[in-house]
Amino acid sequence: MEKWMRSFLINKNLSFYFWLRGRIGKEGAFRVANTVEKMILIFGRERA
Repeated sequence: MEKWMRSFLINKNLSFYFWLRGRIGKEGAFRVANTVEKMILIFGRERA
């Protein structure tokens, strides 16, 4: 279930990047989306 949720959030983040790109520009949108994706990957790690 967690892997499905993580991939869902990454997909939504990509959609967010394309939406944001039209508003703040390509470089700024990339930095924001990249930061969000890092947070998803860090906080989405499975507990050992």
